[in-house]
Amino acid sequence: MEKIKEPFFNYETKEGRIAGMREIGRNLSISENISLEIFRTMAYRGDIDDDVIALYPEVFSLWTIDLVCLKGTIIRGSDGLLYSANSDIKPGQNSDPVYEETGKLWKLVKGKNDR
Repeated sequence: MEKIKEPFFNYETKEGRIAGMREIGRNLSISENISLEIFRTMAYRGDIDDDVIALYPEVFSLWTIDLVCLKGTIIRGSDGLLYSANSDIKPGQNSDPVYEETGKLWKLVKGKNDR
């Protein structure tokens, strides 16, 4: 039978409890970051429906003039709406999706409330 490991922090002291809570907070922050990255990756690949993606616009980066990205990358335009890259975007090719009229670079991600 495997012996139960002793806690890393001494929870009997105030300092130990504070150190333990900080460690829990760091672990939660790491878990949240990993979850967000998995969500974004699944959205980029098309594994998540646009209705779900549209519920969480804050998860995606804002568009910038210096943006270089792969096909499927989702960003927030200057209007706050989500857009997906129709192709790989290289330096010098980028344009603000809000003002792009041709739709060659960006496609609006529409949720059920946007239709």
